[in-house]
Amino acid sequence: TPENDQFQSNSLTPTNGIIGNSFWGNGFSIIYAANSVLEGLTSAPNISESAKNKLTGEAKFVRAFCNFYLCNLFGDIPLVNETNWRNTKSLSRASVSQVYQQIIVDLNDAVNLLPPDYDISYGQRIIPNKWSASALLARVYLYEKRWEDAERLSGEIISQNSLFNLDSDLRNVFKINS
Repeated sequence: TPENDQFQSNSLTPTNGIIGNSFWGNGFSIIYAANSVLEGLTSAPNISESAKNKLTGEAKFVRAFCNFYLCNLFGDIPLVNETNWRNTKSLSRASVSQVYQQIIVDLNDAVNLLPPDYDISYGQRIIPNKWSASALLARVYLYEKRWEDAERLSGEIISQNSLFNLDSDLRNVFKINS
């Protein structure tokens, strides 16, 4: 299709529907879901504090992850931190630096709320943990040219846990939990 051909020829146009549907629309749908989780947790009396912390950390990680990629794909984007469509339908675009400030806040919260291991997912690396939030935060610091913060955080990830190492056997690289 002509829209797919634009990707092959590196000549994307603003009217390309794949971009709007796959990237923009899906990204903000996921942000809406994360905001919904965050709002729901504030009024959930039957959820333990430890479960609330983990879910809050996961939702903030997801929101930061989506904002990071949306911002890097589109530049200035609306900064959506609630589910009330009356408030969000007419949001103007926030600057990249404002979005990055929110990403850093969300990831710092996630680092402090998420567990340091994968016990909650029975060892499967399918749920973000403290270290995945730290890794994304280190990457954000690189994009922000905060070199010392990126180096410090990357050093902590490498030196303070044994969850991550380089496998010298290339046959294992693309396996689950690699």
